Amino acid sequence: MGRSVRIAPSSDDQKPLRVLALLYYAKAIVIAFHALCLIPCFLLLGHIVLTGDTATAFARNVMRFGQAATALCFCLLLLAVSLAFFNWLAARRLSALRGYRLCISVAATSCLFFPLGTVLGAITLSILLKPSVKSKFTAHDDR
Repeated sequence: MGRSVRIAPSSDDQKPLRVLALLYYAKAIVIAFHALCLIPCFLLLGHIVLTGDTATAFARNVMRFGQAATALCFCLLLLAVSLAFFNWLAARRLSALRGYRLCISVAATSCLFFPLGTVLGAITLSILLKPSVKSKFTAHDDR
């Protein structure tokens, strides 16, 4: 009664997983590019505002804005680098058929980034939730 049914993995599931892995590698590269090239430009802009003259009340308000902008950019930089890392890790795990929960988590998080992330995340979730694909992951994770 409490037995689980093992579904034989099909060879048709391997090709979409490879394509998804490539797409997650590409997404990680794009996120890393934005994190390492564009966000430091805004950090530099915030630093320029911070080093200005603070003699007037208006200049002190501008300085507070520069502090807030610099702190926000630093937080965005950390977030973007971690997103790029987890997308890269999910791509590695997809191609190795390991880390099922990580792949599901990254795919669900990917759905938050409209429009391309939503499409990629939804397709990934639909493929990963197939019983034949899930059995491939569990077979590899059991080793």
